[in-house]
Amino acid sequence: MKWRQTEWNEGVLTWEKAENALDILEANGKKTRGHTILWGKASSNPNWVQSITDPTQMYNKCMKRIDDLLGKFNGRLEHWDVNNEMLPVNNNLYSSVYGSVQIRYDMFTRARQQDPNAKLFLNDFAVVNKGTRTNLYAKQALEFLAAGVQVDGMGCQNHLSDDGNPQGGILLNRLNRIATAGLPIFVTELDYVNPDHNVRAQVLEDALLAYFSHSSVEGVLFWGYWDQRHWRGEHAALVNGPNMTPNAAGLMWERLFHTDWRSNLDVNIGAVSSGTSETLSERVFYGDYKITALSGTGAVLTQQTVSMAKSAGSLSVSLAI
Repeated sequence: MKWRQTEWNEGVLTWEKAENALDILEANGKKTRGHTILWGKASSNPNWVQSITDPTQMYNKCMKRIDDLLGKFNGRLEHWDVNNEMLPVNNNLYSSVYGSVQIRYDMFTRARQQDPNAKLFLNDFAVVNKGTRTNLYAKQALEFLAAGVQVDGMGCQNHLSDDGNPQGGILLNRLNRIATAGLPIFVTELDYVNPDHNVRAQVLEDALLAYFSHSSVEGVLFWGYWDQRHWRGEHAALVNGPNMTPNAAGLMWERLFHTDWRSNLDVNIGAVSSGTSETLSERVFYGDYKITALSGTGAVLTQQTVSMAKSAGSLSVSLAI
């Protein structure tokens, strides 16, 4: 959905690939996040945008871009990265031409007007897997909030590599520093390159365990998974071949997400006399649950679907049999 890919020629909007992908995801019940409405890196913009030198023209074109994209996909995406990679150490085309950082704040305001139900994110790189920009990122979020801009979350890219992968404790320390802004955190672009898929599995598992354990982290998104379509090549993949066969890294992901991080309980409470009750107490992961009471012969006596939300703290459920 990037500007360079969807409006290479000014005024010629090409939504087909994005729309087809979104249709498939929606048909399969998958939630999606939009990346990215704008990106201040000059080379990530169409050439005609890079050639703009007039401040008013740059402002108006950026606002029209928001109107075009969110007007097209309003209500269909959970999140939007509004203006990718805005830290001061990055050269930002839009604010440089406009002459003020106010254009960045107005992008969020305009996006909110166009898609009020979507959550709007900051998103930047080398803020968790590396530490030199971590404090800058927290400071930037606080700057936006102090300016009265409603920001819904902080996207932390995490492109791991072998030039010094941080251990879980270091990752947690950096997440703590980012969390001082008081906003939800999403790991938005996780990947790791190593030709040994067992090493790949271990490094990714260590990172995932750190993210999962942090109270401010609300989600993790891999930035590719298939060896035949991964932007960092086959040595970053979770699955291989035309049948998408999980390698060690993929099997690790399946275990964490479908076994280790799910609560599947089977409790035998024995015979219960009429007019009496039994009380059970269990610790479970956040999420949706179906509770089923069975008779001694396996017949379904009653069922109830409940949700254990993070904000709830605890949940009481009564089953009448």
